[in-house]
Parts: sequence; C-alpha cells; structure tokens
Amino acid sequence: IGAVLLLWAGLVEVFQNNSAVNYFAFILLMVVLLYPAAYALLLATQVLRDEQWAPKDEPTKRFVRNSFIFSSFIYVVFCSIICIFDWAVAVCGYALLVMALLLGFSVWKWVNNNHYVPPKVQMATAAGLLLCMVGAATGVTYYFQSILAGFSVLCAGLVLLLALAGIQYYGESRQLPALQKMRVGAGDTGFPMYQMIGGDLKESQRDVISALAALSVIAVWGCSAAAAVSEWNGLGMVVGV
Repeated sequence: IGAVLLLWAGLVEVFQNNSAVNYFAFILLMVVLLYPAAYALLLATQVLRDEQWAPKDEPTKRFVRNSFIFSSFIYVVFCSIICIFDWAVAVCGYALLVMALLLGFSVWKWVNNNHYVPPKVQMATAAGLLLCMVGAATGVTYYFQSILAGFSVLCAGLVLLLALAGIQYYGESRQLPALQKMRVGAGDTGFPMYQMIGGDLKESQRDVISALAALSVIAVWGCSAAAAVSEWNGLGMVVGV
C-alpha cells in the first residue's frame, strides 16, 4: 500500500504539477499512510486485551512491541510533515502522542503491580496529561489569536480523557461474572449505585459519572461558543442543548 501511494504522489508531482510540490496530495498521502499505523495500533491493543494485558510468549510480546513502535514512528513522521504547514496543529498532535505514552505507562504500571497503580503514579500521570492539554491549548491560542480556539482544545482533551475513563471502567465491568455485573441504586435518584465485587459492596458509577461529565463539558463549550462568536451562534446553541 505504501509503495502504491508513493508512486501515486510522485506521478501527481511530475505529470500534473510540472515538478511543483502538491501539498494537498502530500498531506492526503500521509493521512492515508496513517491507516496501517492505526490498524496496527488497534490490533496490538486487542491482542493485549486478549492476553489480559500481560502476554506470556515471546512472539506475542515482539508483535505488540513492533506494532507500537511502527505506529508511533508513522505518527511522528506525520506530525513532522504537518508542522511544516501548521505548527499549531502539529503541537496538538504531539500532545496527543505524549498523552498516549503517559496512559500507556500507567497501564504498564497497573499490569506489573498486580492491577494497582500507586497514588504517586496517578498524580504524575494526571499532571502530565493536564500539562499536555494546557500546552496544546496555549499553542493554539497563540497561533490563532483566539481564546475560544484554545478553550476548544482544552475541552476536547477533557472529553477524550473522560470518555477513555468511562470506556475503561465499562470494559472492566464486562469481565465480571454475571451476578457481579448487576447494579443496585440507592434513593429515588438511583445514585449512588453499588455492585457486589469480591464479596464487598462497592460503589459502581464511574462510567455514568464520566459520561455525564463529558456531556457537561460539551454543553459548556457550546454555550461559550454561542456567546463568544457571533458566526457560531447556531452551532453553539445546538451543541449546548
């Protein structure tokens, strides 16, 4: 696939543009090249999940390691190319990569520490993720000279983290026995909710809280966009509602 796409880009440059670089074709080429990188990343993640996040045999470990290295390399090359045209977007891309590495480090620590992450590691990971989001938002704000643009990046990062937290908790809950999957609500509102896990009654509502928090962030962004930018009144109100 890569060889065919490289040949296509070369033909576009030579025959259509008289040896002038076609930036749109070049960026489109890099976007299409991200497909095998994303596929390798998803496949490696699925293999890790099937192996309970701790593969035992050497071929599986090598496949997962090489898949992550390949995906990271292609993604860094893509962000480097984008940096030539729009460094603010590239900063956001690099911030996403650092956030993914931090989350990967937390998962590695969780697997190698008997499914437990020390509070210090949790605090360091949260601080690193926050710094990445603030750095990306600052770069976008400076580049576009728009506070709303930086605020949008910050909101997008928060929604992404909340969604990942909810998906992770939901995935862990699906692996429980059928009886432990049942939740019992307390009070007329249904909250807090409890599950019987390991013989103990524990609160079980992190996925619901994450979803509600993500929706709240989206609503705040929509109201802010409607109030700050006259051209986005309709879009902001629709998103807020």
